[in-house]
Amino acid sequence: MLCATLAISLVNALVPKAMAQRAFEGVIVSKNITTDERGTPQQFTMTMHVKSDMVKIQNSPMGTSPGSTLIYRGDKKLVWMLNEEDSSYFEISQQEKSAEVYSSSSLQGKPPAVRLTGRKSDILGYKCDQILVRGDNIETEIWATKSLGNLFATISKVLAGEVSASGAGWESTILKMGYYPIKASTKVEGKVLESQEVTKIEKNALTRDVFELPAGYKKQSNVDFIK
Repeated sequence: MLCATLAISLVNALVPKAMAQRAFEGVIVSKNITTDERGTPQQFTMTMHVKSDMVKIQNSPMGTSPGSTLIYRGDKKLVWMLNEEDSSYFEISQQEKSAEVYSSSSLQGKPPAVRLTGRKSDILGYKCDQILVRGDNIETEIWATKSLGNLFATISKVLAGEVSASGAGWESTILKMGYYPIKASTKVEGKVLESQEVTKIEKNALTRDVFELPAGYKKQSNVDFIK
């Protein structure tokens, strides 16, 4: 879940170390561009709310696809997927979801090469390093900061391994390096396949009701949700 991955970390070099280790709480907004099966660019906005062991991810409509909302409740070990068109939701345990992720993302092939280039940039007030990731016909350019590297680890844990499960991917390496990606662009044979850019990072206290099910939403069965 690359887009969800790219909305996750920042560390201000001017902030004292004690504060840098404090868990992030607030809102992260990113602009995302992907391509459909015909190669046509599709853009959507991702808004992520983070509080302790709870994460809410809202994606805006993209092309003919409606928007989506997922609520990860680490305290309950549950994920709620909302269907806003008929005010309903689907529930899945994180144990089950984690098992699916790991079974489908076992190590395949040679891990990509990850390299720090030494180039630096200031993005949204955060000091970022350029990182290049190269694989077979694929290259990803990343600008990442260590100012919230702990945020990447926190979200990975709450998402029950969706970020770190793809151990052969660059996300796992970035996590181990203590970075959080602010901008990333992936090219396949020289053509941009997808890109993500964090456009807003707002640190503030969030109330728990942000991560609760909306009033009146009805639970769907697995069969109903797939239909």
